[in-house]
Parts: sequence; structure tokens; C-alpha cells
Amino acid sequence: MPAGDEKYAYTIHNGDRLYLRNVAFITNPARTKLLVVHNKGAPVDREWEPPKGLGEWTDIRTGGMRAAMEREVTEEAKVFPSELRNVRMLPYAYTGICDVQHKPYMYQFWSATITEATMKKAKQRQHQLHSNRDWLAMTPPEIQETDAVDWYDASQMKITKGPAEKMIRAYLRLLNKHIDNV
Repeated sequence: MPAGDEKYAYTIHNGDRLYLRNVAFITNPARTKLLVVHNKGAPVDREWEPPKGLGEWTDIRTGGMRAAMEREVTEEAKVFPSELRNVRMLPYAYTGICDVQHKPYMYQFWSATITEATMKKAKQRQHQLHSNRDWLAMTPPEIQETDAVDWYDASQMKITKGPAEKMIRAYLRLLNKHIDNV
């Protein structure tokens, strides 16, 4: 646990802070569809990616990295922890350097499944939030980062370039699967 007001979880690696992040690869039970979220403000056909983000110390203290992953999935995809099935931490992590802050990070890979009914509820929650300006104004910025959730459709969506695209490719290699245009 860090001293001071540091919000985000990290470990010390080679003398530097290595920020701990999670990425959740959520599929339908047959694992033929991948859940993606849309980054708010981007053109509707661009900036789709799996739910991902920084671990926070409050998560780590209460439930570890899984709690951090579940919080990100709730914030970005509007899928609640009780709706996730078959949650697994995968034996893979992606590392990089943040473009903005120039600090190293590591994404822990997770997999889970949801039903079609859960996807429908998540879409409804996302729509309900973003169609009500009063509700939206009361939510913190991390709740507002995404404005849509859906199954990835290569004919209508583009995956966000950079780490998101690379992590999806790595995940698909782990599964020995292929999704067009990723």
C-alpha cells in the first residue's frame, strides 16, 4: 500500500512503479462473440475495445485484481459482477509504456462469459444512462468514458489502434481463434 494519496495500484519493478491494469475478454457462452465498448466521443464505427483500466488501491484491498477488473467491467460495459460467468485470470499479461504519462504498466488478462440476456441489459443500462442528461451529470468521469456496449462486428466496428488491438490479438492467439479485421 503506497504512502500519500496515490489512487492507482502499482508494484515496484526494476526500481520503477509498474502500474497494474486489467483487460476483460468477455464472450458469449459459445465463445464466438467478443464484448466491446465504444469510447465516448469517437465516431460510431471507431474506437471499440474490450473493457480495461487501472487497478485502484481500494479494489486491491477489498478483493484484489479481480475486484479491480469487475469494477472496470461495471463502469465501462455496465455488466455487473453477479452477471459474469466462468471468470478466469489468464496466464498472460501485456506490458507497455503509457503514451501520456510515460510510465510503465501491465495489463492482466481475464476471461468471462455472459448470456445474451445480460448483453441486452447492459445495452439498456448504457442507453438509459446516456439518454438522461441529469443522470449523466451526476456520474463520475470514469462512468462516462464509454457510451455503448455490443458484440464485436468487424463489418461495422474498428478496434482501437495500439494496446487494445495488440491485446485482442494476443488473447485470440491464446484461444487459437480468429476474428476478422483484428
